Amino acid sequence: MPCSTTAVQEAVNFKVASSNLAGAVVGINKNSYTNIMEKRTYAQRKAKDPSWATKMAERVSNTRRKNISLLKEEFGGCCSLCGYNKNFAALEFHHLDPTQKESKVIGSTSSLEKQRVEANKCILVCANCHREIHNLTP
Repeated sequence: MPCSTTAVQEAVNFKVASSNLAGAVVGINKNSYTNIMEKRTYAQRKAKDPSWATKMAERVSNTRRKNISLLKEEFGGCCSLCGYNKNFAALEFHHLDPTQKESKVIGSTSSLEKQRVEANKCILVCANCHREIHNLTP
């Protein structure tokens, strides 16, 4: 009778944590219940299966879009200056203090929590108001 997937995962996690494999990518072959160390690079996986790379790129893009939408919703979903709310794509984050800006965090592959921390240093404005802010600021 085969082990449950949970029991196998716990065993693999214990084995990884107690060995020099900590931090490595480890997967489970559910057919034979053995752990497999992923040693191929991104380029090697992409070369072997181009559709895998396409799926991964789509997944990353979807996650980025979802995170940006969540942040914009959390900030009210409208321009804090003029109230524009017709199109989320036209809303942007403006850093109130440029010296506190951590470059290119919002909309990146950083965790949503890290993006929230960075967004809390900003106001949500529409693209038009954002351009006006930068043109008025010396």
